[in-house]
Amino acid sequence: AYEERQKFNNNPGWTYSPNNPAIPVGMTAARKQFLYDSIKSIDTFWPDVLYRTGASKTHEFNLSGGNDKTNFFLSAGLFDQQGIDLGSSLTRYTVRLNVEHKNNNLTVRFNNQIGYSISKFADFEGANTPRNPFQMTYRAKTYENPFRADGSIITGASTPLALRQVGNLLDGIANTKSSLNQIKVNSGLTIAYKILPSLTLQNTFGIDVSNDDRSRYINPASYWGTLQQFQNGLTQEGHRLTSQIINTSSLVFSKRISNIHEVEAGAYFEVVRGWSKAIGLTLFNLDPRLTETGQGAGDLPVGTGQTTYPQNSSSAKSGFGIRSYFATARYTYDGKYSINANVRRDGT
Repeated sequence: AYEERQKFNNNPGWTYSPNNPAIPVGMTAARKQFLYDSIKSIDTFWPDVLYRTGASKTHEFNLSGGNDKTNFFLSAGLFDQQGIDLGSSLTRYTVRLNVEHKNNNLTVRFNNQIGYSISKFADFEGANTPRNPFQMTYRAKTYENPFRADGSIITGASTPLALRQVGNLLDGIANTKSSLNQIKVNSGLTIAYKILPSLTLQNTFGIDVSNDDRSRYINPASYWGTLQQFQNGLTQEGHRLTSQIINTSSLVFSKRISNIHEVEAGAYFEVVRGWSKAIGLTLFNLDPRLTETGQGAGDLPVGTGQTTYPQNSSSAKSGFGIRSYFATARYTYDGKYSINANVRRDGT
């Protein structure tokens, strides 16, 4: 109705309107009226087509126990979520184990957490493009019909008089897979020994490791696959391994005097070391018989005058190290007034 009132050229609302005396080339008046009646009867609420009801499920198991010297806590969890965006989901498994042992002046704590997650995304969900379903809920024309009578998706080049944007979007969602599989391990061991009632020697060693596998696949047998370079889909894979260790040694003096004065001072030495390594690749001209893999990918044609073709893979690595010395001091009077001081020196 808006297009018809404003008499927008090259738009269905005015092109097919009975108020527009012009009849498109190659079209009869009856066909023009049929198309006008057809688009007037279509009023799609796109969130019903492009979204779904999200669902989340959580399962947890907790176990704890011990005796006067040793305590432990064990937990396991499963979190499963389907997003409102078609094809988006998150499945995460976690396990945590904490153990503490005390014997006279010695205390040992061992904390561990392991997680494995599978994340699936919709392509272009954050981009300014018709391939973004969140944008198309308000950009798409309500009279576009993305389905044929048999339920198959209508795809192809989109024009104002032959809209295919939603159909192309649905084809892309159905034939594109984008995922991240991640394993994370966080572990720490702390050993503390009271040399004197007011003097504690402690060492904490921790490790943090993350292994990320990313993949993206576009089905070569789909319309969206024909739009890729070499017109036959693509697959992309990336792997990144990051790890970090940290070790902190300390000597801390803490004493309360006459139940009014509280004094604490500590000296610390800390070392942090990190590593990162990654590799990625892109394959084109895929074999449509083998889905979600680069197996059987064909050779890439070389253009006229070319003798080489650019690399479709890359790798990188990096690392860092920090060595730190620092000290802290605190004085508290009657639990009300405190003075704090600290000094620190870092180096690589």
